Amino acid sequence: MDADKGDATTRAKHEQMLKDCVAKERAKNSTQSMEQAKKTCEGQMKARATDAKK
Repeated sequence: MDADKGDATTRAKHEQMLKDCVAKERAKNSTQSMEQAKKTCEGQMKARATDAKK
């Protein structure tokens, strides 16, 4: 049961980081669509996760 709670917390943090990133991307470039900003942020987050594993 505790593992599920940990997974939910991690997912919630990920979602919040994604929302924050999208907001920043859209603030920098208001012509960027929500989908474009989300893809950019997902790529950035994936790159950071890969770098953290090294």
